[in-house]
Amino acid sequence: PITDFSGAAPDLGWKEFNPPPPGTPTVTATSSPTPTPTPYGFGTITSQVNASSSDAEENVSSGSVNLTSTDLELGSDAGVTQIVGMRFNNLAIPPGSNILSAYIEFEVDELDSGPTSVTIRGEAADNAPTFTATTRNISTRPLTVAQVAWNDIPAWTVVNAKWQTPDISAVIQETVSRPGWASGNSLAIIIS
Repeated sequence: PITDFSGAAPDLGWKEFNPPPPGTPTVTATSSPTPTPTPYGFGTITSQVNASSSDAEENVSSGSVNLTSTDLELGSDAGVTQIVGMRFNNLAIPPGSNILSAYIEFEVDELDSGPTSVTIRGEAADNAPTFTATTRNISTRPLTVAQVAWNDIPAWTVVNAKWQTPDISAVIQETVSRPGWASGNSLAIIIS
Protein backbone atom coordinates (compact mmCIF):
# COMPACT_ATOMS: atom_id res chain seq x y z
CA PRO A 1 0.00 0.00 0.00
CA ILE A 2 1.03 3.57 -0.60
CA THR A 3 1.21 5.93 2.32
CA ASP A 4 2.21 9.49 1.55
CA PHE A 5 4.39 11.06 4.21
CA SER A 6 5.21 14.50 2.94
CA GLY A 7 4.03 17.78 1.58
CA ALA A 8 6.23 19.73 3.91
CA ALA A 9 9.81 18.69 4.46
CA PRO A 10 10.13 16.13 7.26
CA ASP A 11 11.24 17.51 10.61
CA LEU A 12 13.60 15.69 12.94
CA GLY A 13 13.24 16.54 16.59
CA TRP A 14 14.95 15.22 19.69
CA LYS A 15 16.08 16.12 23.14
CA GLU A 16 19.61 15.84 24.40
CA PHE A 17 20.56 15.13 28.00
CA ASN A 18 23.70 14.77 30.07
CA PRO A 19 26.25 16.98 28.44
CA PRO A 20 29.78 15.85 27.69
CA PRO A 21 32.48 16.39 30.34
CA PRO A 22 32.89 19.87 31.91
CA GLY A 23 34.38 22.42 29.58
CA THR A 24 32.39 21.17 26.58
CA PRO A 25 29.50 23.55 25.81
CA THR A 26 25.93 22.29 25.84
CA VAL A 27 23.32 23.77 23.55
CA THR A 28 19.67 24.32 22.94
CA ALA A 29 19.23 24.46 19.19
CA THR A 30 16.46 26.58 17.82
CA SER A 31 15.30 27.38 14.33
CA SER A 32 18.14 29.90 14.17
CA PRO A 33 21.56 28.66 13.05
CA THR A 34 23.20 29.83 16.31
CA PRO A 35 22.52 27.58 19.31
CA THR A 36 22.28 29.08 22.79
CA PRO A 37 23.88 27.50 25.87
CA THR A 38 21.68 25.96 28.54
CA PRO A 39 22.65 26.02 32.20
CA TYR A 40 21.65 22.43 33.00
CA GLY A 41 22.66 20.52 29.92
CA PHE A 42 19.14 19.87 28.66
CA GLY A 43 18.19 21.01 25.21
CA THR A 44 15.86 20.52 22.29
CA ILE A 45 16.92 20.56 18.66
CA THR A 46 14.66 20.80 15.63
CA SER A 47 15.91 20.38 12.08
CA GLN A 48 14.19 20.27 8.70
CA VAL A 49 15.26 18.77 5.38
CA ASN A 50 16.48 21.82 3.47
CA ALA A 51 17.61 20.72 -0.01
CA SER A 52 16.38 18.41 -2.77
CA SER A 53 19.56 16.35 -2.40
CA SER A 54 18.74 15.86 1.30
CA ASP A 55 15.68 13.71 0.63
CA ALA A 56 15.49 10.94 -1.91
CA GLU A 57 13.51 7.89 -2.99
CA GLU A 58 15.11 4.72 -4.35
CA ASN A 59 13.22 2.16 -6.46
CA VAL A 60 14.07 -1.16 -4.77
CA SER A 61 13.85 -3.10 -8.06
CA SER A 62 15.90 -0.91 -10.38
CA GLY A 63 17.97 1.00 -7.84
CA SER A 64 17.19 4.32 -9.52
CA VAL A 65 17.24 7.30 -7.15
CA ASN A 66 14.88 10.27 -7.45
CA LEU A 67 16.05 13.55 -5.87
CA THR A 68 13.30 15.76 -7.28
CA SER A 69 10.04 14.21 -6.10
CA THR A 70 7.66 16.80 -4.67
CA ASP A 71 6.85 14.49 -1.75
CA LEU A 72 7.93 11.23 -0.12
CA GLU A 73 5.95 8.01 -0.15
CA LEU A 74 7.09 5.43 2.37
CA GLY A 75 6.79 1.77 1.48
CA SER A 76 5.75 2.15 -2.13
CA ASP A 77 4.71 4.67 -4.76
CA ALA A 78 2.15 3.59 -7.37
CA GLY A 79 2.91 -0.05 -6.58
CA VAL A 80 6.71 0.37 -6.78
CA THR A 81 8.47 -0.61 -3.55
CA GLN A 82 10.96 2.04 -2.49
CA ILE A 83 13.39 3.16 0.20
CA VAL A 84 13.41 6.76 1.42
CA GLY A 85 16.39 8.71 2.69
CA MET A 86 16.34 12.02 4.58
CA ARG A 87 19.42 14.03 5.58
CA PHE A 88 19.39 16.58 8.40
CA ASN A 89 22.26 19.09 8.24
CA ASN A 90 24.32 21.20 10.64
CA LEU A 91 23.08 19.49 13.80
CA ALA A 92 24.40 21.22 16.91
CA ILE A 93 24.66 18.06 19.02
CA PRO A 94 27.93 17.90 20.98
CA PRO A 95 29.81 14.58 20.99
CA GLY A 96 28.95 12.56 24.08
CA SER A 97 25.36 13.82 24.32
CA ASN A 98 22.68 11.42 25.52
CA ILE A 99 19.54 11.46 23.41
CA LEU A 100 16.37 11.12 25.49
CA SER A 101 13.80 11.10 22.70
CA ALA A 102 13.67 11.71 18.96
CA TYR A 103 11.11 11.53 16.19
CA ILE A 104 10.44 12.59 12.62
CA GLU A 105 7.26 14.50 11.85
CA PHE A 106 5.58 14.25 8.46
CA GLU A 107 2.76 16.30 6.96
CA VAL A 108 0.19 14.61 4.73
CA ASP A 109 -0.21 16.10 1.24
CA GLU A 110 -2.18 13.28 -0.44
CA LEU A 111 -4.83 10.95 0.92
CA ASP A 112 -4.38 7.20 0.98
CA SER A 113 -6.62 4.49 2.35
CA GLY A 114 -3.93 1.83 2.76
CA PRO A 115 -2.11 1.19 6.05
CA THR A 116 1.60 0.31 5.96
CA SER A 117 4.59 -0.61 8.15
CA VAL A 118 8.20 0.56 7.78
CA THR A 119 11.61 0.21 9.45
CA ILE A 120 13.63 3.29 10.41
CA ARG A 121 17.43 3.18 10.61
CA GLY A 122 20.23 5.70 10.43
CA GLU A 123 23.21 5.88 8.13
CA ALA A 124 26.26 4.62 10.04
CA ALA A 125 28.41 7.63 9.18
CA ASP A 126 30.12 10.36 11.17
CA ASN A 127 28.88 13.01 8.72
CA ALA A 128 26.32 11.69 6.22
CA PRO A 129 26.98 12.82 2.64
CA THR A 130 24.27 14.30 0.44
CA PHE A 131 22.17 11.92 -1.66
CA THR A 132 22.99 11.58 -5.35
CA ALA A 133 21.17 10.14 -8.38
CA THR A 134 23.73 7.30 -8.52
CA THR A 135 22.10 3.87 -8.73
CA ARG A 136 21.42 2.39 -5.26
CA ASN A 137 22.80 5.48 -3.51
CA ILE A 138 20.45 4.94 -0.55
CA SER A 139 20.41 1.13 -0.17
CA THR A 140 24.20 0.71 -0.33
CA ARG A 141 24.88 3.10 2.55
CA PRO A 142 26.00 1.42 5.80
CA LEU A 143 23.19 1.35 8.35
CA THR A 144 22.98 1.60 12.12
CA VAL A 145 22.43 -1.54 14.12
CA ALA A 146 19.68 0.33 15.97
CA GLN A 147 16.37 0.29 14.15
CA VAL A 148 12.79 1.15 14.96
CA ALA A 149 9.70 -0.50 13.52
CA TRP A 150 6.80 1.81 12.72
CA ASN A 151 4.11 -0.84 12.37
CA ASP A 152 0.47 -0.64 11.36
CA ILE A 153 0.53 3.03 10.37
CA PRO A 154 -3.14 3.76 9.69
CA ALA A 155 -4.53 5.27 6.53
CA TRP A 156 -3.88 9.00 6.29
CA THR A 157 -7.16 10.62 5.42
CA VAL A 158 -6.69 14.30 6.33
CA VAL A 159 -4.54 16.61 4.18
CA ASN A 160 -2.10 18.71 6.25
CA ALA A 161 -2.41 16.37 9.25
CA LYS A 162 0.89 15.79 11.02
CA TRP A 163 2.17 12.37 12.05
CA GLN A 164 5.18 11.51 14.20
CA THR A 165 7.26 8.36 14.09
CA PRO A 166 7.74 6.31 17.23
CA ASP A 167 10.75 7.28 19.35
CA ILE A 168 13.94 6.87 17.27
CA SER A 169 16.36 8.00 19.99
CA ALA A 170 18.33 4.73 19.79
CA VAL A 171 19.05 5.39 16.09
CA ILE A 172 20.14 8.98 16.76
CA GLN A 173 22.18 7.92 19.82
CA GLU A 174 24.14 5.34 17.82
CA THR A 175 25.04 7.98 15.25
CA VAL A 176 26.09 10.76 17.64
CA SER A 177 28.08 8.23 19.73
CA ARG A 178 30.36 7.46 16.79
CA PRO A 179 34.01 8.48 17.45
CA GLY A 180 34.04 10.87 14.49
CA TRP A 181 30.76 12.63 15.28
CA ALA A 182 31.12 16.41 15.74
CA SER A 183 28.63 19.16 16.44
CA GLY A 184 27.52 20.58 13.09
CA ASN A 185 27.63 17.25 11.23
CA SER A 186 24.82 15.82 9.08
CA LEU A 187 22.75 12.76 9.94
CA ALA A 188 20.78 10.60 7.49
CA ILE A 189 17.68 8.52 8.24
CA ILE A 190 16.79 5.61 5.95
CA ILE A 191 13.22 4.27 5.90
CA SER A 192 12.38 0.97 4.20
